[in-house]
Amino acid sequence: MPLRVMYMPEQSTYTLAELKKIHDDLPSRVAQDLKFRSAFVIMDNLAQYHRQMHRLALQMALQHIHGKMPPSWQTGFAFALLGSGARGEQSIRSDQDHAFIYPIENEASPGDGDAYYQHLGEVTAAMLHQIGYPFCTGHIMASNARWRGTLSTWQERIINYADYPDWDNIRFLLIAADARTIIGESGLVANIRHSVAHSISRSPFIRWKVADQALSHPIALTLLGGIRSDPDPLHKGCFQVKEGFYTPLVNSVRLWALSLDIGEPSTKIRIEKLLLQKAWSAELAKQVTDALETALFVRLRHHVTKALQGQPIDDYVVIEQLSDEERDRIKRALRTTKQLQQITLRQFRRPG
Repeated sequence: MPLRVMYMPEQSTYTLAELKKIHDDLPSRVAQDLKFRSAFVIMDNLAQYHRQMHRLALQMALQHIHGKMPPSWQTGFAFALLGSGARGEQSIRSDQDHAFIYPIENEASPGDGDAYYQHLGEVTAAMLHQIGYPFCTGHIMASNARWRGTLSTWQERIINYADYPDWDNIRFLLIAADARTIIGESGLVANIRHSVAHSISRSPFIRWKVADQALSHPIALTLLGGIRSDPDPLHKGCFQVKEGFYTPLVNSVRLWALSLDIGEPSTKIRIEKLLLQKAWSAELAKQVTDALETALFVRLRHHVTKALQGQPIDDYVVIEQLSDEERDRIKRALRTTKQLQQITLRQFRRPG
């Protein structure tokens, strides 16, 4: 029986054109759910959908290269999502963020080593692009040598990043911390996540640098507690739901989780584990969870609305179009995000 995935018709095989049509129709499908489902439920459904699209793209790439699915191709191999997709927080439209962990030698093409997986990464990225996932402008894709390798290569890479923690290397660590298996051996991806968490939990300097960087994302909250309009005249009367709300919240939660060696990519589950480890009070965990759900809902609804109107998707929400109830909910969530950011900065002070 084929895997039942929300937002996809139940069938055993798909063509590339069919997958593109399904992806094009995604906004209208999600729009119906926004009327009666919680943000967390919708995001879980979307996470399954995006993972299935990536699985199918990889399988099509393998068939394109070999003419058929090679036997035992998953042995010692994993295809991983990175970023918001790994956290289960990917919206309806997103560029590609993925990685390969592969065995030392590929059975299908022995002796080719990394060249085979570079080619597989390039073809997979091309398949995803045709479906409707744009190429990552930062090249965080398995076609880039930085985002593929054997497990030992990944482990050495993580050690090197932690040993020389300039901001680029810290950013690479944080990207690797948010990784989730799409297909293949999940233990390989879990090993990478836990290696990153262990490295960061042992480095007060990295934790301080990450907390300090959080200041580059000011919360979209005025001094009087209102929703702050974006300073760019092109977006007058709008607030930036990603950079001014969602990203600072996710970054703070991730830092707390990594500081306690929690190797879990989901922001929601990270919060639950922080509560279980008594790092946070029940009140703070509840407030941050509510704020996360608000951020996800507002951002997703905005993206769906833009897509259905045939407009480019952005993260600028028009404040005047929000109801009084929605404004109050967003302001509460922004206050929580600001509070969490301040607590995080106090917790992870500059060492020495």
